[in-house]
Amino acid sequence: MKKQVFNKVIIVLVLLLSGIIIIAGLLGRQILFRDYPVFQSMSQKEIIETTNIRPDDNDYIKKLKNNALDVYLSNASSELAENLMVNEKLINHIINGEMSEEQFSQSQEQLQQALGASDEQMTQLSQIYENARLSRAVQELQADTGSLKAEQLPQFIEKANQLAQQTEKSIQSYIEDEDAVSQSTIIDSIQALHQANALLNNFTQFVNYTNSYSTISRLQFSQISTDNTLMEDFIPVFNKVNTYLSKKETVEARIKELTAFQKKIEKSEQLKSASVVLPNLKGKTLAEARKIAQTDFQIKVPTQFEDKDTAIITQQSPASSDYTRIMKGQTVTVQTREKEKTDSKTDDKTEANNDDDKNKGEEE
Repeated sequence: MKKQVFNKVIIVLVLLLSGIIIIAGLLGRQILFRDYPVFQSMSQKEIIETTNIRPDDNDYIKKLKNNALDVYLSNASSELAENLMVNEKLINHIINGEMSEEQFSQSQEQLQQALGASDEQMTQLSQIYENARLSRAVQELQADTGSLKAEQLPQFIEKANQLAQQTEKSIQSYIEDEDAVSQSTIIDSIQALHQANALLNNFTQFVNYTNSYSTISRLQFSQISTDNTLMEDFIPVFNKVNTYLSKKETVEARIKELTAFQKKIEKSEQLKSASVVLPNLKGKTLAEARKIAQTDFQIKVPTQFEDKDTAIITQQSPASSDYTRIMKGQTVTVQTREKEKTDSKTDDKTEANNDDDKNKGEEE
């Protein structure tokens, strides 16, 4: 009898729990649809697929979807949920370097809200964008280099100019923050500009040859004009050579500037690796200073100053206020409290008294 009652109670509880779950699910969907009307036309499967994180999603897409899930369960505006697909496309355009700078700048606030990202995370996204955009520009120019035709010359020069401008900006970013853009990407872009310039020089020769050929063959012009194919090949070069020549000097000058800039970066890095930060040693004991110096630099104390572990440093040369870094192994001269000077007359008198005492002792 007790067993039957127990079974009935269990069945009632299971049914009650099932009812609660069903009601909660229905209410949950109603709340979701109320806050996010965009999902009313979607099945549960479509909603799950919309917010589902795929293995090939990049970190920013994952963050976007996680934030969207949080938003779905809150009373926030449905705008973020409705724009999930749009924002996902924006992020992929950024990661791939396909978005223009103007569009990227305009989408910052929208993306930050959609991602629920901090300012630091948005800075990281900007760094990824700059690297990707520079790499993409390099790849496009290299691809054009492989199959450049005369009629594509102005567009090719325009791409070379754009890459030069991006490289210049990236070099500035690198100087300000080494994580902003990779040095290897900058080197690749400068190399691509060199290749482009070499190709432009070949076109210069081609233009010169065609001009010479035109002059030499003027008497046979009637014969040349019958060969339409030959003229069709030359005409695009003649039509666009002025545009090319006007921009070529700009490209060459920019390459020289960027290459010189790159060399400065390399020199700066060499100096950095061969140098150490110069600390402020004033107020520290000699023991503390030598512990800080270790093998990075030498500590020197002039003879007129106290050279004890407990001596307090009052001055240093070079000073940390004048130099941020010094070369490894360099000597830092420090001053401490000067040694106490003894009076020579007092010493002589003391020595004479000692001699007199000694003589008296011998006489006795």
